[in-house]
Amino acid sequence: MIVAYYSLTGNTKTFVDKLGVESVCIDKNVKVDTDYILITPTYSGGRPPKPVIDFLGHRQNRKHLRGVIGAGNRNFFADFGAAANSISDKLGVPLLYKFEITGNEKDVNNIRRGLNEW
Repeated sequence: MIVAYYSLTGNTKTFVDKLGVESVCIDKNVKVDTDYILITPTYSGGRPPKPVIDFLGHRQNRKHLRGVIGAGNRNFFADFGAAANSISDKLGVPLLYKFEITGNEKDVNNIRRGLNEW
């Protein structure tokens, strides 16, 4: 299973690089034609970033989405990883995991293991 991700500040990219798995960075032209897990940061009061919304606006991309992982900062309390919650609720896919900023070794191991199971 591949990982599709968005990273404005580089934190999410840093985390995905640690995973060492096949991945694709989201931009407005990306289309994914295989099952994937989405990793999204949370910005702007808990909403998904606009490029993630645009990416999921393509039917093909929504069709292959199998789950979502949220990145965030616990300093934002209820908004921690809220973009992933929103996507999970709206698209009916499982919220698989949340990690803080660039994650830690435990997060990397949990998600690597999960990618084999999900």
